[in-house]
Amino acid sequence: MGETGNKRLGAGRGWAIPSAAPVMLAIAASVLCAAPAAAQDGCSGATPKCGSLITRECLSSLGAGVMALGEAESCEKQMQSYRACLADVSKRCPGRTPQQDVSAEADRLEKLARLGGLIDAPKTVVEFYNNALVYSRRGDLLNGRAMLEKAIATGARQVDVFQRYAQLLKAQEGLIGAREIMGDIARRQKDVPAAQMAQAILAPANRREAALRRIAEAGFAPAYFEISQLYSADRLGDQSRADQRAEKAALEAFQKADGAGKIYRWFLEKDTVEAWRESARRRLAVYQNRNLDVAPVSLTAWASNDSWSLTLQILETARAIRYSVDGGAKKSTGHLPNVHPQTGEKMPNPSLNLPLGTTHATIEVWYDNVRGEEEGPFKVLFNAKDAFVTSSKHVLGTMLHKWVEGRAWDEGSQLIYFTTLATHSCGLEKI
Repeated sequence: MGETGNKRLGAGRGWAIPSAAPVMLAIAASVLCAAPAAAQDGCSGATPKCGSLITRECLSSLGAGVMALGEAESCEKQMQSYRACLADVSKRCPGRTPQQDVSAEADRLEKLARLGGLIDAPKTVVEFYNNALVYSRRGDLLNGRAMLEKAIATGARQVDVFQRYAQLLKAQEGLIGAREIMGDIARRQKDVPAAQMAQAILAPANRREAALRRIAEAGFAPAYFEISQLYSADRLGDQSRADQRAEKAALEAFQKADGAGKIYRWFLEKDTVEAWRESARRRLAVYQNRNLDVAPVSLTAWASNDSWSLTLQILETARAIRYSVDGGAKKSTGHLPNVHPQTGEKMPNPSLNLPLGTTHATIEVWYDNVRGEEEGPFKVLFNAKDAFVTSSKHVLGTMLHKWVEGRAWDEGSQLIYFTTLATHSCGLEKI
């Protein structure tokens, strides 16, 4: 109980336990299980109101369900704050003596301290979960797993209970064993979406997303965060634009559900929810100035003495490029000898040629993204007049000092010539 809690609980970051977390778990258990019941004894007709006050006001000041203490805040200070809050709420319940509630909670906290954070004879989901955290901190994973199994058997419906249990299973039984055990639990608890989500996360990669989407579309909003993780740069490294669109859509669905109050209630640990929220904010910020709806393929064209040279620009890493002209055969552009630093493979050739006499063409482009998935077709239009204008403006814009040149000629005369302008006259209307 005297250790300094410098680590915070968080999704996907291990299960380091702040020193005060068991105390807060016990407080949560007391409020959720004892305080509302006591309030009911003395509040008769006002039972729902008083019970909701205790949960909403006292418990929300600590966090919904379980919340670790801030590092600078002592256990004693937090207990005093909790006692004061409970006494204030109890005063609003006719026929109930505030001191009875305060003394009962004080006894619970003192007993908890003597046990080193373990709750003696746990009976509720929160109490079993508290003990699972304490055992895990001590390195006693077998007892930690046993406490989680009892929490699940007692009726746990929270995400963090099932995700912690699934992680322990994976570490102790291996992936195949974890799938079998979680599968059995999910079949027995078909009405518990957190159990279904834990099973989906352990599913083979080719089935994982579909399983999570079924859960999300059935109304269990935390699944959107797990879907977003499947497409994140943290998970994939290099993302395709399709990955980015899928991640962005899932994060937006998660934030919308969070704003409607559909996330927080599925967790015991406040820090886990906050870690998810921060991750969503951080990753969505990347897309603020990124338009994923713009066509990812464009082209530039330059006329040579015998053909048009077209260069394709693709807004993501491509492994291969294919094209067709005016509905013709689909062809590959081939590859360059250079190796792409992201894929480790030869870079696709971005260039193709058209006959010099071509005035208009519709070019369809397909490419394989960084995952090897084909994207397209994307249509780009070639117009010879527009290409002349664009290329002429580009060249002339970089050669301002050569538009008009001169040199000395016979008998002190000056020869003025416009070679640069004449070379690009096809793109000019007048001089």
